[in-house]
Amino acid sequence: MANRPAWWETAFSGHYRTVYAHRDDQAATVEALALAPHLRHLSGPVLDVGCGHGRHLVALRRQGVNVFGLDYSPFLLADAQGQALGRGRLLRGDMRCPPVTSGWGAVLMLFTTFGYFTEAANRACLAAWASLLAPDGRLVVDLPEPDHLVATLQACSRRQDADGLEISETRSYGQGRMMKNVELRRGDQAILNYSENVRLYSREEFLALATEAGLAVKDCWSSLRGAPHDDHRLVWWLGKK
Repeated sequence: MANRPAWWETAFSGHYRTVYAHRDDQAATVEALALAPHLRHLSGPVLDVGCGHGRHLVALRRQGVNVFGLDYSPFLLADAQGQALGRGRLLRGDMRCPPVTSGWGAVLMLFTTFGYFTEAANRACLAAWASLLAPDGRLVVDLPEPDHLVATLQACSRRQDADGLEISETRSYGQGRMMKNVELRRGDQAILNYSENVRLYSREEFLALATEAGLAVKDCWSSLRGAPHDDHRLVWWLGKK
């Protein structure tokens, strides 16, 4: 019997952009305006890990950042490859086994790219990327603020897109992990069903992981739109000790 695909192999498929339509190019443009001044003059190139269809990659390139993208999904990479500013700057790979050499000015993990795996695998993943930074490089890890996310958790939601595709989501939290079941239907026809499972890290828990990986906190924003904003995020700017 074949092994069942991991949830992220199903989630980041051809329907991802429908399920996460709110993660759009306009938002990425605003976020790139905040990120770019801190990335543009680094001593090495920037790698967007979990780049998806390339919305931040494209927005950052428009701001003059020398950025490349890495993702595991062939579906999303195909979309990114279709954009002129993404073409020739994309690599497929598993973030747990970085397929690149060291010397990166920054490694970006945006919109909760970190936390998909077991505790041990998450720890090893962070350490692996930390080891690939240039001496003055930055690892930027964008995570939700757990207490706020749990306090405002919407247990169930349902919506329909313009083509009649119904998207139902059921959410729960337990043992430090956020679980979300996603079901896509069109009328009586079931299209797709999968369950996300992501580890949420408190400030203290993530700081312990960073310290173990040989990293020190250089800054922490509460929004990808920049330090003055508060979107209940933890945008960690980490560097080597």
